[in-house]
Amino acid sequence: MKIRLSMSATFHQQVTLLVLFILAVMASANTSQAQQWRGFPSKTGPAAGDSTQGVTTGDFNGNGITDIATANEGAGTVSVLLGNGDGTFAAAVNYAVGDSPWSVTTGDFNGNGITDIVTANEDSGNVSVLLGKGDGTFAAAVNYDVGASPRCVTTGDFNGN
Repeated sequence: MKIRLSMSATFHQQVTLLVLFILAVMASANTSQAQQWRGFPSKTGPAAGDSTQGVTTGDFNGNGITDIATANEGAGTVSVLLGNGDGTFAAAVNYAVGDSPWSVTTGDFNGNGITDIVTANEDSGNVSVLLGKGDGTFAAAVNYDVGASPRCVTTGDFNGN
């Protein structure tokens, strides 16, 4: 395929025509070709919650397969999607947390060797801790006030114990 641009057209016009041509070619490509071009397979999976702001991973059911948790700002929930081991995930299970969770991470907050979840909840000024049960499910959130508008949360051993 050849593109012939007029010599009388300005550089700006030529660039505009080239961009429009590229967009037209991309729009005409079928979905599987477009997905392959981007380097990803054309798969879809289960939906997480409303207005997802944060995502983290962990092994929530102890089977050695990576699972996903999302902070869903619009719904005030955290969604847990258990991995199937083939790049797909089970349907999301949602747990209520504080208002407008923006960030989510994992850790072992009670020292029992089971992965737990924590979210930073902007509109309620707290963090929510959900203790893992080891089977992919979690206890109801316990909220801890932290001050106005927390958006980010992380874990670490801050006192060296």
